[in-house]
Amino acid sequence: MVTAEYLNNRNPIAAYTFKYRSRDALHKELVIPRSPSPGPIDGMSEAEIRRLAVERLDDINNNRGSPAVKQEDGRPIIKREYAEIVDLTEEPVKRKWKKVKIEGNRVAIDLTDD
Repeated sequence: MVTAEYLNNRNPIAAYTFKYRSRDALHKELVIPRSPSPGPIDGMSEAEIRRLAVERLDDINNNRGSPAVKQEDGRPIIKREYAEIVDLTEEPVKRKWKKVKIEGNRVAIDLTDD
């Protein structure tokens, strides 16, 4: 119990009301940080910790030869560009037939040429 002495028999200048919450409630509202969970090596002996460290080092050294990311060769990839643009909506240009002269001043037209 708290007793107070009033000055000049007057009412108190201020009154404080303290409200408390449980530690769990303060953790849930993130007012106070949570207690850190124990680490995986807290309950291990020194020999077990050393064994795990050696195993981890072996894993790192064994995976160094085979990288997880595919390495590309340093050559740049050059794509071929087409210099001529063909408009397929237009009518094709008709080529003239090729005329070949034969003996006797006769003219032959070659229809086999593309």
